Amino acid sequence: MTDDKPLVIPIDSIERDFEDFLSPDSNKRIIFSGPFGIGKTYFLDKFFKNRKPKYLPIFLRPVNYSLLSNEDVFKLIKYDILLQLINTNGFEIENEFNFSDLDYANFFIGENRFLILQNLLKLIPKIQSTVDGIENFSKLIDAFRKGKKEINENPDLKMLFEFQHETQENFLLEYDHVSQFIAEKLDEISDANKTEGQLKKVLIIDDLDRLDPEHIFRLFNVFSAHFDHVNYYSNEEEIKNNKFGFDKIIFVCDIENIRKIFSHKYGDGVDFSGYIDKFYSSQIYHFNKDKSVQKYINDIFKSYESTYPQKGGTHSQILSIVKSIFRDLIEAKCVNHRIIQNITKRKIRFREPYSISFWSPSYVRNYEFVFIQVLDFLYDIFGKNYKTLNDAIKKASELKRNSANKHINNHMIYMLPLLTLDVLEGNAEHTWRHPQYSESIFYQIEQGMDDVYSAKIKNEEIKWLKYLNYYSLLLLVVENLKNIGVFDFEPE
Repeated sequence: MTDDKPLVIPIDSIERDFEDFLSPDSNKRIIFSGPFGIGKTYFLDKFFKNRKPKYLPIFLRPVNYSLLSNEDVFKLIKYDILLQLINTNGFEIENEFNFSDLDYANFFIGENRFLILQNLLKLIPKIQSTVDGIENFSKLIDAFRKGKKEINENPDLKMLFEFQHETQENFLLEYDHVSQFIAEKLDEISDANKTEGQLKKVLIIDDLDRLDPEHIFRLFNVFSAHFDHVNYYSNEEEIKNNKFGFDKIIFVCDIENIRKIFSHKYGDGVDFSGYIDKFYSSQIYHFNKDKSVQKYINDIFKSYESTYPQKGGTHSQILSIVKSIFRDLIEAKCVNHRIIQNITKRKIRFREPYSISFWSPSYVRNYEFVFIQVLDFLYDIFGKNYKTLNDAIKKASELKRNSANKHINNHMIYMLPLLTLDVLEGNAEHTWRHPQYSESIFYQIEQGMDDVYSAKIKNEEIKWLKYLNYYSLLLLVVENLKNIGVFDFEPE
């Protein structure tokens, strides 16, 4: 594995599952939920790229918009969609924005076509998107210049345009000419790009929960008003089920974040389920690739493996413990796509030797303790952030079942010296009493051939040990290591 070829974990089974979920025509609105950093955007990009003959996807990332708090996010949404349609095969700029026609007043003013173009050019910097290719951008500018020239040379057109502009600024309907224009172009482009059947038009609004709360609920409320209009009121205009005529709309977020934001804005007593239900047709899709990642644990850490003998044990010996803990951290939803990428790109390092002074009168070295090496490595994985590491281990301790507990007897001999932090005195006997139980472990500390300290347990048997929570013990070790300064390193 090399830096330029990071590990790619196959997600074929998740793609098949999501396709089965998405395919029914009745599933028109989807909430695609998963924690931040888990790889939702990567998955959806890959999913729709692999299915070009079937879907026409429009990806929106409003978190990238340059928005003031009092600006209308939905206005930018409309022009972002339009910008992406312009970049799609089938959109002819010369035909759509041709302002040299003699019937200009009846057609282009009547349909707001010039205002659409003017606002599009004005909002491109706020959308922070681009027009594909200099040629397309030049065509838009040329069309705008021609339209402006027509208006300036004709007093009647100028008066109509000024009136139209003022009307738009003061009374912007949700289903206005822009929305209608988008709906028409979507149908035309879908038809022009189809191979066998009609392309399904899909709107994907990404990172919804990372927006300012006012903008989140502004978007939700606009879509909600559209759904209500279609389903609960007379629909004489024959407006389609979804806004802009999309066959499917996917809201991408962490639903738990949306729940917390809703509660903070409207209060704990307001029914969240009743509010959010209308934004999905069947059920919330919870994106989870933990099972796929679990199968590739060995591949994730493969580039760090080494059986080269050294003080403190081989890297492979340390990694065997790291991997057993990492499995449970995945299960506890503490490992995201970025963490995995950082590991596979070798951005994590085993610590160089350093001294610790908690065992007076002499210094000891970090490599002389297995769990200092293990936790140093995990500390690096979690961005050299003690709180993040500690919170992750706490979440692992709350799992109903964990995979590390089967190793508790073997790992306990390396934990004990760090659970007590007793002074090192030859063959002295030490005692560790569990803080919540009356049981104790008696042991001596010994140092092996690889310079690693471990506990030689004197109890004849410790049947109760297997009933302990592995991560409750590990949390005690982490707290002790923090107290003696092991985690006092500044992030790089």
